[in-house]
Amino acid sequence: MVKILLKLDEVVEVIGMSKTTIRRHMESGKFPPPVKIDGLVFWRRVDLEEWAAKLTPAQFESQPVPSKQKSKPGRPRLAH
Repeated sequence: MVKILLKLDEVVEVIGMSKTTIRRHMESGKFPPPVKIDGLVFWRRVDLEEWAAKLTPAQFESQPVPSKQKSKPGRPRLAH
């Protein structure tokens, strides 16, 4: 039986992208929105399949999504 609603771990397996990449796509609005049921988050399989079908193989394999720049750890140095 094919599941209609998928959890994030299942989406990772079906789509073949990491959780981090999926979250970045979500933040940029380039990923199907999830469905929330009783506080749980799911994605509709049909939405994921339609989204993936619109991508070319090259886009699917390497979609650059900008990551948030993190500052370097430690305290700032004083100029002498």
